[in-house]
Amino acid sequence: MVGSLPIAEELIQDAYLKVSAALRDRPVEHLAPFLHQTARNLALDHLRSVRRRGTVVLPEHAVRNLDEIPVAVANPEASARDRQLLRRLDAALSRLPRRQQRIFVLSRLEGVTLGDIAALLGVSLSTVQKDLKAAMLACMTVHAELDRP
Repeated sequence: MVGSLPIAEELIQDAYLKVSAALRDRPVEHLAPFLHQTARNLALDHLRSVRRRGTVVLPEHAVRNLDEIPVAVANPEASARDRQLLRRLDAALSRLPRRQQRIFVLSRLEGVTLGDIAALLGVSLSTVQKDLKAAMLACMTVHAELDRP
């Protein structure tokens, strides 16, 4: 769906983290469909993000017309909430060890694959995955805190 195995692998890891967090909050009766929908939503979010950046490179069969993917228009409340989320994410990430911060930035902001990050930092792929998982968990915790009433 996303046209890239490394990106798909990272989205699968993100789906695992989201489903794991959801399972801590409540039981999920039909786990397989829940996981599938979570992974699909992450893939669509990724495609929207790539589209906004204007750097779409997809196999022809994946998405025929990117204009058919809905894009939300921000309102003032959403913009304020997003700014608050970014401030809290920045604070949470700044509390992480330097290597976890660097892995997060390389993977999520610069789009470097996990294998390339491992080679660049001279650590194992498993270490990169564990550090990225910790950074993503910190981000998900911040996001969940903002969603609480």
